[in-house]
Amino acid sequence: MPARDPQAVAMMQAAEVRAEQTVSVLRMVLALVLAVTLVLALGGRPEGDSRFSPIDIQVAFALATLGAYFLVGLVSLLASRSRRYRPWMAWVFAALDMAFLFFNTLTTIENLGVTGNYVAAFPVAWLVPVLLVYGVLRYDPWLQVFTGVGVLAALFAAGTVAAEFRTTAAVAPEHLDRLFDAPPNIVRFAMVACAVLVLVLAVLRNRRRLLAAIEDARSRAYLTRYLPPRIAEWLTGPEAAAARAGRHQPVAVMFVDIRGFTRLAEGMDPGELSTLLSRYRSHVSDTVDAHGGVVDKFIGDGALCVFGVPNPSPQDADHALACGHALLAAVADLNRRRDRQPVAIGIGVHYGDVWCGTIGDDRRVEFTVLGDTVNVASRLEQATKEQMRPMLISRAVVDALTDPGAAPPHVSLGRQVLRGRDEVVEVFAVAPPST
Repeated sequence: MPARDPQAVAMMQAAEVRAEQTVSVLRMVLALVLAVTLVLALGGRPEGDSRFSPIDIQVAFALATLGAYFLVGLVSLLASRSRRYRPWMAWVFAALDMAFLFFNTLTTIENLGVTGNYVAAFPVAWLVPVLLVYGVLRYDPWLQVFTGVGVLAALFAAGTVAAEFRTTAAVAPEHLDRLFDAPPNIVRFAMVACAVLVLVLAVLRNRRRLLAAIEDARSRAYLTRYLPPRIAEWLTGPEAAAARAGRHQPVAVMFVDIRGFTRLAEGMDPGELSTLLSRYRSHVSDTVDAHGGVVDKFIGDGALCVFGVPNPSPQDADHALACGHALLAAVADLNRRRDRQPVAIGIGVHYGDVWCGTIGDDRRVEFTVLGDTVNVASRLEQATKEQMRPMLISRAVVDALTDPGAAPPHVSLGRQVLRGRDEVVEVFAVAPPST
């Protein structure tokens, strides 16, 4: 089974915590709504009726139980907001929901003196849909299964336990009739209303998440048209804010350019030139991607490639050098299949610190790398024309290699002053692949 993306796991865990916080608040709201509804419903009791019936006892127990359930919601809310919260705690609070249902059902049976056959007539039985709806807000299907089986088991267990002590109804028929008076029915109505509200909340939240996912997918698709997939994912992922702000980090920068492209284009049909340029760019993209790099941008017949973005590694210099060597081999293979003027490329690679991030405004955003490292790599690529070498690298690249013995053969050309720069750079020429 493939390993899960750590970022995806972290995002899912954060969503589960927020879901448990929502369920905790709903527990408290449900307890308050039912308590207020119960008190208001009892306001219609006939005047002069001072008898303390089993229903009255049940109401007292119901209010006490609702108070305890409010505390369960408060404790679960505080726990889910604590750094000590763990996913298994959601199972504990779900079990407390079932315990609440079991205790309330059992006390109703005992106070009314009826058998478990009357469970479906109790107002508390209408709480089952609300408890099941809680699972819609969570993201764990197994926890939902646990809740569904648990609420059924709670009702069955309450009736079974009561059956051990009572087999016939001892309550008067008029008291049984009060199970379907206005107050109990109002409580049932309130429970159904709560279930509807929770479902509406779940639909709204899922709708917001769906719209956010669609917008994120559109944003990723838009960025992927103009940026490498890895960069697009970085700019739209959990680190999007940091990525857009930019950061400094070491990378290997490689410039690739077609030698004599203007003269090459003079003798070619525009359509044929377009086909050649498309194949060339495809070779560059595929080779750079295969070596763990990204093509920052194509500039005509040239390309700026970066190794180490968004995640730098100790092998970035190794990957850049191997990629450049592979590009020379790919172009040589391309020339063997052409019956026209051969294509020659120049490659310059340098290693060092850069600033990488996005520049622009809301109308146009562009990812790029900036710094002297980029300038040196560009000058090395231009120097390939003067040195008559297909690929030049700097001393910084050689020093950053983690496995020099596995690197393509390279020889020092000495310390040189590159065009437009005062600083001296030791330059190495990389031998082209043997044909």
